[in-house]
Amino acid sequence: MMRMIMEVVMVIVVVTGMVFMMKVSANENKEGKKLRDYGEDTEKNDEDDRKSE
Repeated sequence: MMRMIMEVVMVIVVVTGMVFMMKVSANENKEGKKLRDYGEDTEKNDEDDRKSE
């Protein structure tokens, strides 16, 4: 019985840690990027990016 409780607690801790790390990683990625609208003219957007660099 005690072993089962420990296994459940360990699974909960691991899942919670993974969710926390995903949220931290997502926030870091969001800060470094700006959102773009990819319409039908993806090639035109790529050319504009090259010009701005």
